Amino acid sequence: MESKQVSFGIPCNTAYGKHGCNRLTSGRFRARSRRKGYAPDSQVFDSLADATEWKADTDAGKRHGTYANSREAESTTLKDALKAYLSEVVEGKKGKTRVNERNHVNALAGDRISHYSLAALNIKHLREFKLRRLSTDNSRKPGSKISSETVRKDLRKISSVFNWYREANNLDFLDNPLANRGKFLPPRGEERERRFNTLQNEEARLLEAAKNYGDGGYTPLIRWLVASAMRLQEALLMQWQRVNIHTMTVDIPISENKTKVFRPVPISPDGAALLQEMNSGQVKKIAGSVFNLNSASVETGWKRIKAKAAIEDLHLHDLRHEALSRLGGLGLSSSKLMKFSGHKYSSSLDRYVHLDELSLAQKLQRLSLTNK
Repeated sequence: MESKQVSFGIPCNTAYGKHGCNRLTSGRFRARSRRKGYAPDSQVFDSLADATEWKADTDAGKRHGTYANSREAESTTLKDALKAYLSEVVEGKKGKTRVNERNHVNALAGDRISHYSLAALNIKHLREFKLRRLSTDNSRKPGSKISSETVRKDLRKISSVFNWYREANNLDFLDNPLANRGKFLPPRGEERERRFNTLQNEEARLLEAAKNYGDGGYTPLIRWLVASAMRLQEALLMQWQRVNIHTMTVDIPISENKTKVFRPVPISPDGAALLQEMNSGQVKKIAGSVFNLNSASVETGWKRIKAKAAIEDLHLHDLRHEALSRLGGLGLSSSKLMKFSGHKYSSSLDRYVHLDELSLAQKLQRLSLTNK
């Protein structure tokens, strides 16, 4: 049995009037939207203004074909988007990249900012998130706070997931609150410039420790990383059949490349010598993995090798800094260095090339002698 409705300036019987709304006996207002091609929709509101606003927005959404997507954006939380990204994107990655990104996405999904819907998430919420993260204690470094670089990575990941979900679900009308907001990100922290300490002979000590660890299989990998400037994951996925001795390059497929662009990586003279040495006295390898190691074992082995060599504060990724700095010291231009590094932008490359004062002085001396 239909409840009796009372008129307050708008039709309030069983039919909806020009407002598309009627008032219930409870004093609340029901709005209804009807359009060909869509099922009828209705909602109840406390005020006539809210009811008519909902109807206008809903009708407009149906006219422009965004209505269903709007409802999805309102009902989908950032956590939902993060979980979808995890299963559809992250799990398709390999090795350490997948593990690290999985941990990062799960950490963001556990934060309270993930409870906002994609439609409701705005720059105010993200500012609160940024300030809260910057004031959070760093569990790895007692007495210090989480670094600004970590918070930058958090915000960039949120932005990337937002863009991915929007594109994957045809939510073009949805604005990313972090779009074009480079100044909103925390300032960069101090860039890491760690290289081998030549005075302490760190490179030789590290290689000696690697030689005496396990079956010595880590020594070629360390030498290759220093000679090639490759990312660790790219090196671990190297296949002999992709090594081209004639062109002196190694092909890295799109699926194994962080930048998702196929690229042939030049082989430096030191790298070529190492590959030839690895095949010396054996049947020439034409297939299979160059380094029969996985990222998990490499992480464990690296810590133990460093401990044997009594070397502190040296990250595996620092070998990439070392390699690119050495190549930069040879006078290679940024465009040529980017062939080794795989960076898309020279600004990214600049964070890796650290020429010491001695190298610069020697380079200037060579230029001076050339001009005489």
